Amino acid sequence: MKTSLFESVNCSRCGGTGRMPFSVMNGVCFKCGGNGFVLTKRGRAAQNFLNAMRQLPAEEFKPGDLICSEGFCAGSINVQTTWHKVVEVRIVEARTASYPQAKEGEKQVTIITDTGGSFGGLMGSTTWRKGFSKEEKLAQRAAALAYQATLTKSGTVKKG
Repeated sequence: MKTSLFESVNCSRCGGTGRMPFSVMNGVCFKCGGNGFVLTKRGRAAQNFLNAMRQLPAEEFKPGDLICSEGFCAGSINVQTTWHKVVEVRIVEARTASYPQAKEGEKQVTIITDTGGSFGGLMGSTTWRKGFSKEEKLAQRAAALAYQATLTKSGTVKKG
């Protein structure tokens, strides 16, 4: 059974088992996704804080960084989440014939990866998940836990 980094409670729908005894897809509880727990409001806010720290605008990627292409399901085809090493970042003014509705000063970014693929035509402010070293991840987790400690039960920052 998985454990949560952030504040969580047993799932009320499945009683913390992660399984449902009646006919649902593969018997997995829909509420907790089979984990057996759900995040509290404080835990969800801390998780969102951590996720935001791991995102980077496309124009801030540098060669050597890792960028994540998130998995998705297209019909019967499942595309897995994969990590790519950035080889080159091309930034051009977005206000061109290809994107005339772009705001003044907005950038269009193309990220070339080591697999020969590219993330092209991205607006510079579009965020993508960046890969970090183990030490950086541990520091981010510690910062997110410290942030969680500053929250009320409703997931808002304590006053004063």
